[in-house]
Amino acid sequence: LAVAYLNLGESTAKTDRKVLHSAPVLGLLASAENDRVSQVKTGQVFERIYLTTRKFGLGVRPMSQIVQIPEHKEELKKLIPQTGEFPQQPFLLGFAGFGETHTPRRAVEEVLTD
Repeated sequence: LAVAYLNLGESTAKTDRKVLHSAPVLGLLASAENDRVSQVKTGQVFERIYLTTRKFGLGVRPMSQIVQIPEHKEELKKLIPQTGEFPQQPFLLGFAGFGETHTPRRAVEEVLTD
């Protein structure tokens, strides 16, 4: 919410530049249309990628700030081999150091009510 209203994308993109250059894989999900339905479907595909890669001990980091800046989005568009595709979700993929323990979770009984 803050990113959408405060336009923090540019400062975050600058910070992420080093991470981008050091990542083993830069992935990009794109769509034929640039509407809400395509954006939601892209999010669903990204979630499947995240869950699958996590299962194999890999890490995925979304880089959504890039597509919030029109100039950066245009540069990404040039990387897509097919013409007319809209960049929706860039992400980094690689091996990540995961902690041995899970973060604390609330009990199901605390969350679900009758």
